[in-house]
Amino acid sequence: RLYANYGNSSNSELALSYGFTLWPDHPTSYTVQLADTDSLAPGGLREQVLQRCGLSSRRHTLTKTSPLPPALLRTLRLALMSFTQVQALVWALECGDLVEEQVGQRQDCALEANVIGFLQNTLETALGRLQGGAE
Repeated sequence: RLYANYGNSSNSELALSYGFTLWPDHPTSYTVQLADTDSLAPGGLREQVLQRCGLSSRRHTLTKTSPLPPALLRTLRLALMSFTQVQALVWALECGDLVEEQVGQRQDCALEANVIGFLQNTLETALGRLQGGAE
């Protein structure tokens, strides 16, 4: 018998080096690209709050070990708030009644339901890809 050890080589490395692959490589992460958060908030108010709170990234990476990053939840909560809620948030930040770390934390039940509803299809697709299923 002859045994060969190819280590932790990816299929692309095996194909290039040895001319074969083992099984299909499945993605280990999935990137969620968020749309413009200011479509409902004139003047870029929502984007200003996101940037102030260090949440300006529209891209979030989901992995098997972190399928729902906290920054994604915080960003979605802010994105799904009404314009009036965003204005109240800005006022609280300006008055010192709220600090940046608190922005996007769990709010009321209706907002949480909206966030969960928004995430359902995205997470099903992402987890399906991570588990090697079809889109």
